[in-house]
Amino acid sequence: MLSKTNVTVELANGGWAVLEVDTIAHDGGYWLVPSWTLSVDGTMRQPVRMVSMTMAETGAPATEAEDFVGLPIPETVLSDGHVPLSRDRLFLVRECPDVWVAVAEQ
Repeated sequence: MLSKTNVTVELANGGWAVLEVDTIAHDGGYWLVPSWTLSVDGTMRQPVRMVSMTMAETGAPATEAEDFVGLPIPETVLSDGHVPLSRDRLFLVRECPDVWVAVAEQ
């Protein structure tokens, strides 16, 4: 399942922005997908990275897309997968996961 979610991003320059990011349900949780790569034939796409918030009790990914609303996400988490040490218990990052979505599901 693919949808869009508005998230608040904490910019490197200290400012804030609201971005619309793809959200995918996968592996029992909801994940933000800031960018994709296309398959060679152009019919499928794969997340460059997937980002989720961790649930405090279990460390599992967020279970609702709405869990992302209201919590600022550092820009580096979305742009290059770097989670600041002060927030390392808040975010899960999966680089180049083996997840493929049909391009037609946009």
